[in-house]
Formats: sequence, structure tokens, C-alpha cells
Amino acid sequence: MNRQQWRSFAQGLLRKLQVLFRDEDLYYRFFALFLAIILWSFAGGYGRLVAIDQHPAPAVVAVIPRFSGELAPGLGLQSFVVIPQTLTANVPPGLAGTLEALVTEPIQLTGLAAGEYDLSIGVIKPAGVEIVGSSTVQVKLVVAATQ
Repeated sequence: MNRQQWRSFAQGLLRKLQVLFRDEDLYYRFFALFLAIILWSFAGGYGRLVAIDQHPAPAVVAVIPRFSGELAPGLGLQSFVVIPQTLTANVPPGLAGTLEALVTEPIQLTGLAAGEYDLSIGVIKPAGVEIVGSSTVQVKLVVAATQ
């Protein structure tokens, strides 16, 4: 194409664009496209029409002691009590309703003789869970001879 042909092509294209942008329906079409993109975004879950509360919710959960090791032959764990038996924890929304219990740090049974023990043991908290108040519990053990 020579220079004259390019010039006439560009002028023709420019005239077509001017006619296109003078069309009043074009503004409505762009507005409709904008609305369609916004609605598609919300339907796909990328946007939120209603604010979702992302704050941790308080929950009362049981505390279960975890034991490790073994007692000497002839001895057995007669009883154990956890005080308090439940703790209040702030649970993130993703774990709400699924957290049933908290577990203590391992209580070592190896080397214990017959008798009563009053131990202060820490509670292991899952990621994102915050325990309200103290994160330790008292565990009372009674080790006795087996028959």
C-alpha cells in the first residue's frame, strides 16, 4: 500500500469510529456490560454483597489429657481428673463447630511410683485458636498397685 492508500484507509476507519461513538445505544451497551461483569463477580463468589463476620467465636471445649510412656509392672492408673474439665476458646469461623476438644501436653507416666500426683499441664492449642484465660490445667492422678 502506498501512502495515499494508507491515508484513505485511516480516514475511513476514523469516520467509522466517530459514527460508532455518536451512537447513544453504545453507552447503554457499556453500562450493561459493566453490570454484567459486576453480577458475574458476585455470582462467582469473588465479591460480597453482605459483610461476613470474620471474628473468632467463643466456644466451650472439653480438655482431654494425653498420656505417654508406661507405668512400672504391677502399677496402674486408678483415676485421673482434669480441672477445669472445659475451657473457653476463641475459635476462628473456619473451625467453628468442628473443634470438639483440646488436648494437654503429654503426661509422662514412666517412672511414676504408687501415689497421688497433682500436675500442672499446658494445653496444646490448634492454629488460630486462642484460649481465654489460663492455658494450663491441673491433672490429678492416682497410681495404685494392680491386683
